[in-house]
Amino acid sequence: MKKGKGAYKQLNLTHLEAALPHVLDTARREQWTYETLLERALAAELDGREQKAIARRLKAARIPGKKTLDGFDFSFQPTLSERRLRELADLSDVGDLHQRCVPWPSRHRQNTPEPGVGGSRADGRAFGTLYDALRARPDPGE
Repeated sequence: MKKGKGAYKQLNLTHLEAALPHVLDTARREQWTYETLLERALAAELDGREQKAIARRLKAARIPGKKTLDGFDFSFQPTLSERRLRELADLSDVGDLHQRCVPWPSRHRQNTPEPGVGGSRADGRAFGTLYDALRARPDPGE
C-alpha cells in the first residue's frame, strides 16, 4: 500500500484527506475516544461525498444561478407591486395577515366569501387564503 497522500486516493477517501487535520485537532482538544474519532472521520468523508453529489446533480440539472429580487425588472410587469413583493420576501406582514388567514366556522359565512378573504369549504370550515388577503389589501405605495 502507498504511504501518505496516495493512500487516501487508493482507498477513495479524498474528502477525509481534506477534513482530517481539523478532525484530529478537535479530537486532541476534546479528548475523543478512538471510536468517536473514527465515527467523526467517517462522517466527514460521507458529508464530503454528499456535498459533491449535490453539486454534481445541480450541474447536471443545468439550473440557472441564484436569482434575487434585486435583478428583477419590475418595469417588465407593471401590474406587479415592487413594494408588496419585497414585503412578502421578508415576511414583514405575516403577523398582520395571520388574523385574516385563520380559519373561521362556515356558519359565519353565507353564500359569499367574507370581504377581502376568499375561502373554500373543507370539513365544514372555510379557510382564508394568503393570496386573497394580499390581493384585497390596498398597496401602501400606490
